[in-house]
Amino acid sequence: MSGQAVVDVDDNNPLKVCLATRRSENTTVSLGSQVYFGRQRGTLAVPASVQSGDKLLDLYGYGYDGTDYAYATAIRFSVEGTIAANQLPGVITFETADSTGALTEILRIDSTGSIIASGPTSTFRAKGYTVATLPAGVQGDMVFVTDASAPAFHVAVTGGGSVIVPVFFDGTNWITH
Repeated sequence: MSGQAVVDVDDNNPLKVCLATRRSENTTVSLGSQVYFGRQRGTLAVPASVQSGDKLLDLYGYGYDGTDYAYATAIRFSVEGTIAANQLPGVITFETADSTGALTEILRIDSTGSIIASGPTSTFRAKGYTVATLPAGVQGDMVFVTDASAPAFHVAVTGGGSVIVPVFFDGTNWITH
């Protein structure tokens, strides 16, 4: 790879970091600069496949608290599920530090595309629409409408009112929730 910088760290836990930037005369809009972080089991000379549960990359946000540096946030990229040739299912987790300083997972995007908010006081915010601007849904989509008219539980939503109500797409209609 042209312009590639490789840093190898061997601290009884081999890590290969490939930082790559590309300058290209290609005018294709979908191409841009790219950064790669890679991991394998085994050694650099004889790599072995990663396994479900292996961390691929951890990004931390931390700051000085007056005594030392403490973590405030983390984004973790890990392997999740069955690995096969050219198939590496992944999961991304987001963590924040609580009042004791412990990092706790608060959000997860799993290999199926599900978004899971964690914790007993989790809040998941959905996008708001008017009934007329509701998008073509995919079964299971959840949003809220800002102009429901006399909504009843578990029926197709109608607009023209002023009631804010959560709705989900049942595969055919947007249904009040």
